[in-house]
Amino acid sequence: MKSRFIIILAILALSLSACVSLAEDITPPPDENHPAPEETEAPADEVAEPEESEESAQETDADGEALFNEHCAACHNKDGSGAGNSGSDLTDAERMSGFPDKMIGALILKGNGDAMPPINANLNDVELGALIAHVRGLSGETSDAESDDDGDTQAEDTSEAEDEVLGDVTGLVTNGTGGELPKNLTIQLEIYEHDMMTGGFNVVGTFETEVGEDGTYIFEDMELVEGRAFLSKIDDDGVIYASQPNFVTANGVDIELPIIYYEKSSDTSELAIDRLHVFFEPPNNEEEIAHIVEVFVVSNPSLYAIVPEDDEAIVEFLLPEGANNIQFEDGAFGDRYTEIEGGFGDTAPILPGIGAHEVVVFFDMPYEKKFLVGNSLDFTQKIEYPTDSVIVMAPKGLEVESDLLTESGERESQGLVFVTHSSPAMPAEATFDMKVSGEVSMEATGTETNSEQNMLYGLVALGVVLIGVGVWFYLRDRKEDDEDDEDDDYQDDSAEIDDADALMDAIIGLDDAHRAGDISDEVYQNRRAALKKQLKELV
Repeated sequence: MKSRFIIILAILALSLSACVSLAEDITPPPDENHPAPEETEAPADEVAEPEESEESAQETDADGEALFNEHCAACHNKDGSGAGNSGSDLTDAERMSGFPDKMIGALILKGNGDAMPPINANLNDVELGALIAHVRGLSGETSDAESDDDGDTQAEDTSEAEDEVLGDVTGLVTNGTGGELPKNLTIQLEIYEHDMMTGGFNVVGTFETEVGEDGTYIFEDMELVEGRAFLSKIDDDGVIYASQPNFVTANGVDIELPIIYYEKSSDTSELAIDRLHVFFEPPNNEEEIAHIVEVFVVSNPSLYAIVPEDDEAIVEFLLPEGANNIQFEDGAFGDRYTEIEGGFGDTAPILPGIGAHEVVVFFDMPYEKKFLVGNSLDFTQKIEYPTDSVIVMAPKGLEVESDLLTESGERESQGLVFVTHSSPAMPAEATFDMKVSGEVSMEATGTETNSEQNMLYGLVALGVVLIGVGVWFYLRDRKEDDEDDEDDDYQDDSAEIDDADALMDAIIGLDDAHRAGDISDEVYQNRRAALKKQLKELV
């Protein structure tokens, strides 16, 4: 959980769960070759025809079209077009050409949360290959795995095959603050492969090189195997400047990994809380304990990396009165986090960006049972920094009462229905308070949820999540023309909204779209400023 490449906090709208395109459905997988075992030659007198079992015969005769019709056509239609249905268009040759077989295979087997369920069948390798081949054929393409039946054609020269996957990883380091780059910067290159069993990414190699005087660097003759991900980073006295991960979409194709470096400062005056998310897990009414997760989304609008001064915390957060059993998503007291009276401090550097820094904290609070009233808690938390909004999500059935909150709808995840509440902007030193009471209703429960891990999984579809960075950055790396189309949509969406709840939803949705890479920075900032102005006028 400590690797920012493996796991990154992101805010994603539930609208992303719609199965609207293959790119949105897929977590980029690894290069997962399955070489055939080496053949051994038996003596002539021992050679015998192997008996083919009924099971192996069935595997050999796997029918990709039949499998597709059985498991996929309900959403994608039998012709793969998805027309008038919830599935994406699998007949778009241009789009399909950008996704290797392994990406499609990962989607079929793993699904993508609420966006697309995994296939409801235990497919063997032959069946999966046949299904992938049929999906490829829907767009007029051939499967990566298809080859000439002639064994002589398949037997290629080894050295030539190796040359096909070798390429260069290059990059340019620029100073986002505007000054000169420090001398003797070292680039570390990390190579990742997707683990199909765990769904995570594993480091399979690391390399180092120096940054040239002109800011360029190069790693020559790297194995650029389709499906692998590459990430470069600079560790400058504990401040990590990283590129975006880049996935290899074709063997041997060179990739670029630019990095933006920022000069350091300890001036925290411009920091603000973009959003404070407060999530309630179903409380334990018998033991009178409420389990809560808070996510502080911090913005640094400056052009400097904010670093601690004399090992002091950069930002300090107060928790609600009565918070106990405090734990963190990454780090601990005495490590990244410092303990202060009533809360904690964070010493991690904060790079420039809107919502670029997140802190996830878990804690418990007394959920006391009172005669004839039931369980309840009084939640009072001091807001240390200007905060655009406090967003509260509680399982359906819990009553959330506060003069500062407005109910803004329901969201479902992991078998639970959460009711969302949001506040207007709050100034520094303000106090946020609410009362939470009752118990989760039968309508809200579908699965048992009583652990911190389950809460994290639940947050995946709710908005503030720990997401494999492959999904997040893969969405950001869509084709430029798609991004331009999305920008036009948001630029055209400039009509005034006369409802505070709708404005809050619009701001949250805009933030989600920006984090997913669906809109450019310029469009995002302009639209967000306009929405915030409307919101301030209403409240």
